[in-house]
Amino acid sequence: MKILAAIAKGGTTLILLLIIILLLIWFGGEHFNIDKKIRIAAVLGVLVVAVVLIVVQKVMAVRSALLIEQKLKAQAQEQVASARPDQRADVQAVQSQLDEAIQALKTSRLGKGPSTSCPGT
Repeated sequence: MKILAAIAKGGTTLILLLIIILLLIWFGGEHFNIDKKIRIAAVLGVLVVAVVLIVVQKVMAVRSALLIEQKLKAQAQEQVASARPDQRADVQAVQSQLDEAIQALKTSRLGKGPSTSCPGT
């Protein structure tokens, strides 16, 4: 189970699946006497679709990270606004710690991964 998790983590599953599909198109097409130009077009089509899917996934990850960051900051602002005057200083301190934590995450190695990339880095 740990092996599958390690393979899936690095995107290796997608690469292996893509290679298998390309090999099936190429050699399967050869087996069924499909013209070489058609096989090349099919291979290129599969590669284009794979690249488009990867780009869409990256864009969605960045949008998701931006939305999460905006929600966290909005929640912090609401907490400051709704805090009692005697607690406002403590809540503002927590808000500044949150901002520092977000900045630290953006500059750390954790914030540079494909699924956790933060906007503005």
